[in-house]
Amino acid sequence: MRPSEEKLLELLKYIKNRTGILSIKNNAPSEVGPYQLSLYSQNNNYLILLSKFDIDGEHIVRTSVNQEALDGYVDIFGEMHSATNCNRRLRSRN
Repeated sequence: MRPSEEKLLELLKYIKNRTGILSIKNNAPSEVGPYQLSLYSQNNNYLILLSKFDIDGEHIVRTSVNQEALDGYVDIFGEMHSATNCNRRLRSRN
């Protein structure tokens, strides 16, 4: 299934202010590059993770960087994450 941009925006709107995980997985990933994008949502904190394989086949997880975040950590589903990797709001073009 290839969700439309409209469907993705609808899902983001749904998860906003809720607790849950929204994950998009490439069902036919290549040997190099991204294969999953996940959004973790809890207590109005959002953690975005991009999972990919590098050229050596190693699993790498990248996160967004929130330069406006204060120092410290945020608990998301029982795991502590740097506040700079979490966002307090979801923004869209609409």
